[in-house]
Amino acid sequence: MPNESPDVLRQKLAQRLKQYDIIITNKKTIPYGIQWKVVRAEKTAILNTYHGKKGFRLVIQTKDPEWKEELEALATNLNSSGAEVKKTKAATEDRKVIDTYVIGCDESGKGDVLGPLVVAAVYLTKDQAREVVSWGVRDSKELTDLQITKLAQRFLDQYEDQAEVTILVPQLYNEKYAAYQKNGKNLNDLLTDLHFANMKKLLQCFPAEQIILDRFAREELMQKKWATAQITVPLLQTPRGERYPAVAMASILARAAFVDTLAELGRKYYTTLPKGASFMVRQFLASFAQKHAQKDLQMIGKWHFSTFDRYR
Repeated sequence: MPNESPDVLRQKLAQRLKQYDIIITNKKTIPYGIQWKVVRAEKTAILNTYHGKKGFRLVIQTKDPEWKEELEALATNLNSSGAEVKKTKAATEDRKVIDTYVIGCDESGKGDVLGPLVVAAVYLTKDQAREVVSWGVRDSKELTDLQITKLAQRFLDQYEDQAEVTILVPQLYNEKYAAYQKNGKNLNDLLTDLHFANMKKLLQCFPAEQIILDRFAREELMQKKWATAQITVPLLQTPRGERYPAVAMASILARAAFVDTLAELGRKYYTTLPKGASFMVRQFLASFAQKHAQKDLQMIGKWHFSTFDRYR
């Protein structure tokens, strides 16, 4: 199959970035290509997309190595021929993992200025993995809020004891984040501890043969905890972990809890809290701050985000 045009590949990349709440804030023409500035929450990067004799090429500029790695992973296999190779390889991996007993882990709300941070873990047997796939379970970013809510409820109705969902509402999140900062730690350390706690709870109850974590940070963070706890169950930390049913189900449970908690927080203030980290969030906060005190801002949002700088 022939290579697709640079414009088509850029369009595919833009769509993929949007799925992961990454916003293109600026575009400009550069020699032999187009440059994008992309933003998600407090993270920014420059993406230079080139088209020349060597075909389509992407160069990512950012000081955050983990953010760069995630962007590189999202940009892989944009070409249709490459995508076919990836699909075949991924199908083989999925077949291997789906034929075992798996705990899958994911989170929601990490990049949202408002609302909670939610971390979820799910245990699935071989047959249950096939069952949830038949329901339409996949990456929550590809589903509507209504689909997410229905799938989450269906799973909890049948397998509630096979899920661990931890919700940090903004007030609790802000307290924990401040405590971690005092000890020289950051959000990735907090996420590592939350995921590890969920994994341990499920491991105590179910005979998992594999644990899969949708990778959010350097692998060493979780590997250190793994070694200290002397857990022998294999751990796979991988980008786009939602291609595995257990991780996809965890992503759905986490997102459902995020959406529900965000709505509940909004009802307390007779308003609707916007998702993400876009200009719409800044507009909402400007209006909200005129009616409410600083402590109320800390009740609805993650206080360390630079979005709140003007209200401190």
